[in-house]
Amino acid sequence: MSSSSDMRVRPAVEPVRVVANERLAQGIGLLVLEAPHTARSVLPGQFVHLRIARDADFILRRPFSVHRAYEVRLEIVYQVLGRGTHALAQAERGRMMDLIGPLGTGWRVPRGLEHALLVGGGLGAAPLGMLAEQLAEAGIAVSVALGAPIEHRLVGRELFERVARRVDVATDDGSVGEQGLVTVLSERLLAEGTVGTVYACKPRREGSRAKYPSSG
Repeated sequence: MSSSSDMRVRPAVEPVRVVANERLAQGIGLLVLEAPHTARSVLPGQFVHLRIARDADFILRRPFSVHRAYEVRLEIVYQVLGRGTHALAQAERGRMMDLIGPLGTGWRVPRGLEHALLVGGGLGAAPLGMLAEQLAEAGIAVSVALGAPIEHRLVGRELFERVARRVDVATDDGSVGEQGLVTVLSERLLAEGTVGTVYACKPRREGSRAKYPSSG
Protein backbone atom coordinates (compact mmCIF):
# COMPACT_ATOMS: atom_id res chain seq x y z
CA MET A 1 0.00 0.00 0.00
CA SER A 2 1.44 3.38 -1.00
CA SER A 3 1.57 6.37 1.31
CA SER A 4 -0.11 9.70 0.63
CA SER A 5 3.21 11.38 -0.15
CA ASP A 6 4.06 9.37 -3.26
CA MET A 7 0.65 9.26 -4.97
CA ARG A 8 -0.56 12.86 -4.71
CA VAL A 9 -2.87 13.83 -7.57
CA ARG A 10 -3.84 17.40 -8.32
CA PRO A 11 -7.50 18.11 -7.56
CA ALA A 12 -9.76 18.74 -10.52
CA VAL A 13 -13.31 19.84 -11.19
CA GLU A 14 -15.21 16.72 -12.27
CA PRO A 15 -18.82 16.33 -13.47
CA VAL A 16 -20.39 13.43 -11.55
CA ARG A 17 -23.59 11.43 -11.83
CA VAL A 18 -25.71 10.07 -8.98
CA VAL A 19 -25.76 6.26 -9.18
CA ALA A 20 -27.62 5.69 -5.92
CA ASN A 21 -28.78 7.68 -2.91
CA GLU A 22 -29.86 5.47 -0.03
CA ARG A 23 -31.01 6.04 3.52
CA LEU A 24 -28.79 4.22 6.00
CA ALA A 25 -30.54 5.42 9.16
CA GLN A 26 -32.65 8.33 10.30
CA GLY A 27 -30.88 11.44 9.05
CA ILE A 28 -27.97 9.46 7.51
CA GLY A 29 -27.60 8.83 3.78
CA LEU A 30 -25.21 7.02 1.42
CA LEU A 31 -24.52 8.78 -1.87
CA VAL A 32 -22.88 6.82 -4.69
CA LEU A 33 -21.41 8.90 -7.50
CA GLU A 34 -19.92 8.00 -10.85
CA ALA A 35 -16.68 9.97 -10.61
CA PRO A 36 -13.85 8.24 -12.56
CA HIS A 37 -11.06 10.78 -11.96
CA THR A 38 -11.62 11.13 -8.24
CA ALA A 39 -12.43 7.47 -7.60
CA ARG A 40 -9.16 6.37 -9.21
CA SER A 41 -6.97 8.93 -7.45
CA VAL A 42 -8.44 9.57 -4.00
CA LEU A 43 -6.54 8.32 -0.94
CA PRO A 44 -8.02 7.27 2.42
CA GLY A 45 -8.66 10.35 4.54
CA GLN A 46 -9.11 12.74 1.62
CA PHE A 47 -12.33 14.61 0.87
CA VAL A 48 -14.21 16.39 -1.92
CA HIS A 49 -16.08 19.67 -2.34
CA LEU A 50 -19.47 18.82 -3.85
CA ARG A 51 -21.75 21.27 -5.66
CA ILE A 52 -25.21 19.89 -5.00
CA ALA A 53 -27.16 22.09 -7.42
CA ARG A 54 -26.58 24.99 -9.78
CA ASP A 55 -29.28 27.36 -8.55
CA ALA A 56 -28.61 30.47 -6.46
CA ASP A 57 -29.29 28.68 -3.16
CA PHE A 58 -26.30 26.39 -3.55
CA ILE A 59 -23.47 28.51 -4.93
CA LEU A 60 -21.04 27.26 -2.30
CA ARG A 61 -19.75 23.69 -2.42
CA ARG A 62 -20.07 21.39 0.60
CA PRO A 63 -17.11 19.35 1.91
CA PHE A 64 -17.63 15.62 2.34
CA SER A 65 -15.24 12.88 3.39
CA VAL A 66 -14.92 9.90 1.03
CA HIS A 67 -16.22 6.67 2.53
CA ARG A 68 -15.14 4.30 -0.25
CA ALA A 69 -13.78 4.49 -3.80
CA TYR A 70 -13.72 1.62 -6.30
CA GLU A 71 -13.46 1.41 -10.09
CA VAL A 72 -15.22 4.61 -11.25
CA ARG A 73 -17.46 5.09 -8.23
CA LEU A 74 -17.23 7.15 -5.09
CA GLU A 75 -19.25 6.71 -1.89
CA ILE A 76 -20.09 9.50 0.55
CA VAL A 77 -21.87 9.04 3.88
CA TYR A 78 -23.63 12.24 4.90
CA GLN A 79 -25.81 13.52 7.71
CA VAL A 80 -28.86 15.65 6.95
CA LEU A 81 -28.30 18.84 8.91
CA GLY A 82 -29.03 21.94 6.82
CA ARG A 83 -30.53 23.08 3.53
CA GLY A 84 -27.70 21.68 1.48
CA THR A 85 -27.80 18.16 2.87
CA HIS A 86 -31.63 18.20 2.85
CA ALA A 87 -31.42 18.90 -0.88
CA LEU A 88 -28.74 16.23 -1.27
CA ALA A 89 -31.03 13.65 0.36
CA GLN A 90 -33.59 14.30 -2.41
CA ALA A 91 -31.13 13.81 -5.28
CA GLU A 92 -32.34 11.00 -7.53
CA ARG A 93 -30.42 8.53 -9.67
CA GLY A 94 -29.11 10.16 -12.85
CA ARG A 95 -28.83 13.64 -11.33
CA MET A 96 -25.70 15.51 -12.46
CA MET A 97 -23.52 17.42 -10.01
CA ASP A 98 -19.87 18.36 -9.93
CA LEU A 99 -17.10 18.17 -7.38
CA ILE A 100 -13.55 19.28 -6.77
CA GLY A 101 -11.28 16.49 -5.61
CA PRO A 102 -9.43 14.78 -4.24
CA LEU A 103 -8.54 17.28 -1.49
CA GLY A 104 -6.51 16.96 1.69
CA THR A 105 -3.38 14.92 2.35
CA GLY A 106 -4.86 11.59 3.39
CA TRP A 107 -3.45 9.25 6.00
CA ARG A 108 0.14 8.04 5.92
CA VAL A 109 0.91 4.33 6.25
CA PRO A 110 4.35 3.67 7.80
CA ARG A 111 6.56 1.10 6.14
CA GLY A 112 6.50 -2.22 7.90
CA LEU A 113 3.18 -1.59 9.64
CA GLU A 114 1.72 -4.89 10.85
CA HIS A 115 -1.29 -3.89 12.94
CA ALA A 116 -3.44 -0.75 12.78
CA LEU A 117 -6.22 0.42 15.08
CA LEU A 118 -9.04 2.44 13.54
CA VAL A 119 -11.19 4.49 15.94
CA GLY A 120 -14.41 6.03 14.66
CA GLY A 121 -17.22 7.76 16.51
CA GLY A 122 -20.59 8.30 14.81
CA LEU A 123 -20.28 9.80 11.33
CA GLY A 124 -16.54 10.06 11.95
CA ALA A 125 -16.28 6.37 11.04
CA ALA A 126 -17.21 7.14 7.42
CA PRO A 127 -13.76 8.07 6.04
CA LEU A 128 -12.18 5.06 7.76
CA GLY A 129 -13.99 2.65 5.42
CA MET A 130 -11.61 2.91 2.48
CA LEU A 131 -8.62 2.89 4.82
CA ALA A 132 -9.75 -0.38 6.41
CA GLU A 133 -10.18 -2.00 3.00
CA GLN A 134 -6.79 -0.92 1.71
CA LEU A 135 -4.93 -1.89 4.87
CA ALA A 136 -6.51 -5.34 4.81
CA GLU A 137 -5.68 -5.76 1.11
CA ALA A 138 -2.06 -4.95 1.95
CA GLY A 139 -1.98 -7.74 4.53
CA ILE A 140 -2.03 -5.41 7.53
CA ALA A 141 -4.08 -6.57 10.51
CA VAL A 142 -6.92 -4.16 11.27
CA SER A 143 -8.74 -3.71 14.57
CA VAL A 144 -11.66 -1.28 14.82
CA ALA A 145 -13.17 0.55 17.77
CA LEU A 146 -16.57 1.77 16.56
CA GLY A 147 -18.94 3.99 18.50
CA ALA A 148 -22.28 5.73 18.07
CA PRO A 149 -25.16 7.11 20.16
CA ILE A 150 -27.43 4.15 19.31
CA GLU A 151 -27.16 0.93 17.30
CA HIS A 152 -28.65 2.15 14.02
CA ARG A 153 -26.20 5.06 13.88
CA LEU A 154 -23.15 2.78 13.67
CA VAL A 155 -21.57 3.77 10.36
CA GLY A 156 -19.76 1.18 8.23
CA ARG A 157 -20.16 -1.69 10.67
CA GLU A 158 -20.75 -4.35 7.99
CA LEU A 159 -17.73 -3.17 5.99
CA PHE A 160 -15.46 -3.22 9.05
CA GLU A 161 -16.65 -6.65 10.10
CA ARG A 162 -15.89 -7.93 6.59
CA VAL A 163 -12.28 -6.73 6.40
CA ALA A 164 -11.05 -6.29 9.99
CA ARG A 165 -9.79 -9.06 12.23
CA ARG A 166 -11.58 -7.50 15.20
CA VAL A 167 -14.40 -4.97 15.62
CA ASP A 168 -15.37 -3.75 19.08
CA VAL A 169 -18.54 -1.67 19.40
CA ALA A 170 -19.78 0.83 21.96
CA THR A 171 -23.06 2.78 22.07
CA ASP A 172 -24.08 5.58 24.39
CA ASP A 173 -27.32 3.82 25.31
CA GLY A 174 -25.93 0.28 25.42
CA SER A 175 -28.27 -0.89 22.65
CA VAL A 176 -25.40 -2.94 21.20
CA GLY A 177 -21.89 -3.66 22.38
CA GLU A 178 -20.51 -1.92 25.43
CA GLN A 179 -22.31 1.06 26.91
CA GLY A 180 -20.16 4.17 26.86
CA LEU A 181 -17.74 6.06 24.67
CA VAL A 182 -15.62 4.55 21.92
CA THR A 183 -12.49 5.83 23.69
CA VAL A 184 -12.95 3.14 26.35
CA LEU A 185 -12.66 0.49 23.65
CA SER A 186 -9.62 2.08 22.05
CA GLU A 187 -7.80 2.32 25.39
CA ARG A 188 -8.38 -1.37 25.96
CA LEU A 189 -7.14 -2.34 22.50
CA LEU A 190 -4.05 -0.16 22.89
CA ALA A 191 -3.29 -1.76 26.24
CA GLU A 192 -2.81 -5.08 24.47
CA GLY A 193 0.39 -3.62 23.03
CA THR A 194 0.22 -4.95 19.46
CA VAL A 195 -0.97 -1.84 17.61
CA GLY A 196 1.63 0.00 15.53
CA THR A 197 -0.46 2.98 14.34
CA VAL A 198 -3.79 4.51 15.34
CA TYR A 199 -6.10 6.23 12.84
CA ALA A 200 -8.95 8.18 14.41
CA CYS A 201 -11.83 10.28 13.18
CA LYS A 202 -14.76 11.88 14.96
CA PRO A 203 -17.57 14.26 14.03
CA ARG A 204 -17.39 17.90 15.00
CA ARG A 205 -19.05 18.78 18.27
CA GLU A 206 -22.72 19.68 18.01
CA GLY A 207 -23.07 23.33 17.20
CA SER A 208 -19.92 23.52 15.10
CA ARG A 209 -20.31 25.14 11.70
CA ALA A 210 -18.45 22.32 10.01
CA LYS A 211 -20.60 19.46 8.71
CA TYR A 212 -17.87 16.92 8.04
CA PRO A 213 -15.66 14.86 10.28
CA SER A 214 -12.26 15.90 11.49
CA SER A 215 -9.53 13.31 11.19
CA GLY A 216 -6.11 12.62 12.52
